[in-house]
Amino acid sequence: MVLKYNFSVYRKYVPIWVVFFLIVTNTFNFAQEYNIVPMLKKIESGGVEEVRTEVKSLLNNYPNDPSIQFVDAITTENAEQAVSKYISIFQKSPQSKYADAALFRAYSFYYAAGSYRKAQEYLFKLQKDYPSSPYLKSAERNIPLVEDNEANLSSDKPEPKTELTRSSATNYNFLIQAGAFTNFSNAISLKNDLEDTGLSVEINEKTVGGTLFYVVLAGKFEDKNSALKASDKINIEFRLDSKVIPITK
Repeated sequence: MVLKYNFSVYRKYVPIWVVFFLIVTNTFNFAQEYNIVPMLKKIESGGVEEVRTEVKSLLNNYPNDPSIQFVDAITTENAEQAVSKYISIFQKSPQSKYADAALFRAYSFYYAAGSYRKAQEYLFKLQKDYPSSPYLKSAERNIPLVEDNEANLSSDKPEPKTELTRSSATNYNFLIQAGAFTNFSNAISLKNDLEDTGLSVEINEKTVGGTLFYVVLAGKFEDKNSALKASDKINIEFRLDSKVIPITK
């Protein structure tokens, strides 16, 4: 299952070039980097494909420029590949203008995916290495103090009736978080695939740092072992990294 970025989501919450422009014009003495503000503005106005083509050419001429690498990550549709690129930026070029932005995006992805320990690691790094970063105001500080496989991203919305509901008295305690996407069509695609296996599936929205994620939640189980078995099965069948999480009562 390929994760894709939904670029319209970024435009919905905050113009990405505005915050980045503030970073570009700060008073720190960064090494000279390519001016990517025009490309960020193009992305803001919907010219993602044009920028993607432009970035490919620029990477051939400036393969080690972290600013260009940052735009490359932004325009990468596969979310997991994009996160790897963001991580590479702040690890290899920590003094880049966009290192904190890359770090924040990596944090946001792992938070939405329910990998809270990893998200917390990146949040602490953002606080420690970039204490003046404007992204700190957007970061979710109240990270749940639970293990990753117990993280709950389900909403408080009433549970829809499904084929798995045997009676109103059934005591369901666990469900499967199958994935978190920034592209709604990808979430729908996974939902349809999982429903074909007989699981009940719902999609909940979760906003992290201004980025909207669509969280796919599958099944309802009375005990954790049953949930883990179902999780292992869909992980193998669909090459996922799903997690079992408790249902909020």
